[in-house]
Amino acid sequence: MALSLGLIVAAFFGCSPMPDLSEATAESAYEAGVAAMAAEDYLIAVEAFRRVTDTYPLSPEADDALLGLADAHRAVREYALAENEYLRLTQEYPESPLVPEARYKLGVTYYEQSLPASLDQTMTRRALSQLNSFLATYPASAFASDAEELVDELRARLAEKLFLSAELYLSLNDVDAAGVYFEQVVEDYPDTPWAPRALRTWERSLREAGETARADEVRGRLDELYPEEAGEPSPQDGGGSGS
Repeated sequence: MALSLGLIVAAFFGCSPMPDLSEATAESAYEAGVAAMAAEDYLIAVEAFRRVTDTYPLSPEADDALLGLADAHRAVREYALAENEYLRLTQEYPESPLVPEARYKLGVTYYEQSLPASLDQTMTRRALSQLNSFLATYPASAFASDAEELVDELRARLAEKLFLSAELYLSLNDVDAAGVYFEQVVEDYPDTPWAPRALRTWERSLREAGETARADEVRGRLDELYPEEAGEPSPQDGGGSGS
């Protein structure tokens, strides 16, 4: 019969900072890991779950322990280790019902390493790719709604990155180069707040450059694509710090 979590904690955690798991069964080691996670003692959780994954890889608890191991690493921002364990679960236990959760959490791991729009966006793109793949494969997953919210945020971040690049060219008085980036915002991320903002800022920059015909064309696109923006004046702020 499985020991209660309270007994597991008392047996493993009561005598020393690091429990002796050398004789632990797969079940008791796994329960020790669960208890440690609940207590936010991630170092012990890692050791307990690793006891299961290394010693009892064919046990019923093995895939659960591997997911727990990845979660524990992610909790302390050991992202490379977390990524490895999530991937191991999908590769070594492909029939496990935990695979969708592991794939979702792999995307979250990338998301948590995503940097602000002004910085490198490698992890943003990686997170977006992973989460989109997850959603395409498991659209009915319990994690789908959360994944969709993260996708929206990541896409907005990439749109902001392009917007900031456009603003950089505006600061150099290169309206044509800025327009390339504004165009990309609208084409690639039309459903983000940055798309109408790109058109408004683009219109304003063209008017300031005396290119009235092109400005009118951009304004027409703004009114057509984002009618809720109709009647709004061209923005007087050129900042890229908000959305």
